[in-house]
Formats: sequence, C-alpha cells, structure tokens
Amino acid sequence: MKLSATAVKNARTSSEKNKKLADGGGLYLLLHKNGSKYWRYDYRYLSKRRTQALGTYPEVSLQAARKAHMDSRSLLADGLDPSSSRRLAKVQAKAVSTNTFESIASEWYSNKIQDKSESYKVRTLRILRQGLFPYLGRRPINEISTQELLAVLRRIETRTVDIAHRAKQTVGQVYRYGIAIGVADRDISADLTGALKVRNKKHHAAITEPTELAKLLVAIYAYRGTPTVSTALKLSPLN
Repeated sequence: MKLSATAVKNARTSSEKNKKLADGGGLYLLLHKNGSKYWRYDYRYLSKRRTQALGTYPEVSLQAARKAHMDSRSLLADGLDPSSSRRLAKVQAKAVSTNTFESIASEWYSNKIQDKSESYKVRTLRILRQGLFPYLGRRPINEISTQELLAVLRRIETRTVDIAHRAKQTVGQVYRYGIAIGVADRDISADLTGALKVRNKKHHAAITEPTELAKLLVAIYAYRGTPTVSTALKLSPLN
C-alpha cells in the first residue's frame, strides 16, 4: 500500500494524459486531466487482462477502495470474476429494492381487484395506505417476518378488530400474488391464523316465538304480488 489519504486528496495531473497512482496489488487511482479521480483494479482472469471500476473519489475513500479491492481479490482467489460478481450483486440489490411490499401490493391492487365493487376498492386501498404501507411498505416482501406482520396487525386491532382481520386477508392476497409472479416464497399471513381477536358477529333479527312465526307464514301466503317474489317469500323460511 503506497498511497495515503493526503496524497489521494492532493493528487493532480498536469499533463494532457491521464495518470495512474498505484497503491499495490493492481489497485490504483486514475487521474483524469479534467480533475476527476477513479479507483481501478487491474487483474487477470482466465488469462485475460481485465479492469474493474471501484468507484470515484471522494465518494469512495482510500480505505473503502482498499476494502473493495480486497473483496475482489478474495473472489478472484475463489475462481470468480470480480467484475461479473459485482454486477450480479447490483442486479440482486436492485431486485430486492424493487420487490418491496408496497410495490408488489400496488401491482396486485392494479391487476387483481379492478373488477370489484367501488366500496371494496376504497376500503382495501385505505387499509394498504393507512394500515400497512407506513410500517411494511419499504420492506422487501421476502424479508418481512411473521412477528413483524403481527405487530402491524395488532396496531390496527387496537382500533378495529374487523379491519385487522381484513388487513390480514389483504396481506395474504398480496403474498399469494407475489408467489404467483415469483417474488415471494410463501404467504406469511397463514402463520397468524387464530392470532387476532375474534370478530364480533352481528346476528340479524329473527322471530323466535311460534305465534309470531305463524303470523308471518299467513302473511307470506296471503301475498298477491308477482310469482317470482311470492315464491321467494315462501322459500325464505326454509333457509
């Protein structure tokens, strides 16, 4: 290692040609005549000379450039091309950042529920934007844990139990969509069956007294409306 932080900072080229300042092991600082400074690593792979770009100075410091250089040398020692490995890592990192819960949920919403009622679409969008996105939106969909999801659902549950259950169902639909398009491994909401409070079921009013039921049946059979409605009324007590 021949360079120092001060030497890198003060390095300039006075000629019309680019200049290299070697640090050792193939790592060097490339000085352009316009004042730009680039970290480069020259190496040989499969008997061919290659050059890997390690960033620009001062965005990448001397210490950071040396760290990247050592990482590349380790890959080379394992028989891997550092440049190809670096590009693959960037592609994978981009894929992770693209496959966030919010991006996949938004895609699911656009593709899968447009044929639903307007009230359903509004309610679902409200659950996503107010209940889920603020806490899970930026997280890669495959990195969200069951415990993390439960904490978010419990937060919703403190306000409304019914909406918490709807939110869990929405998450399940998003994950199943993610599985279908190949960006999610499994539906983590399935692990939370029974974890939320039971919804309060609303029972419709019903006649329980025999005398009142008799009056209803008499009224039904006395109805003189259309045949369709008359038949529906006669069948309703059987449900």
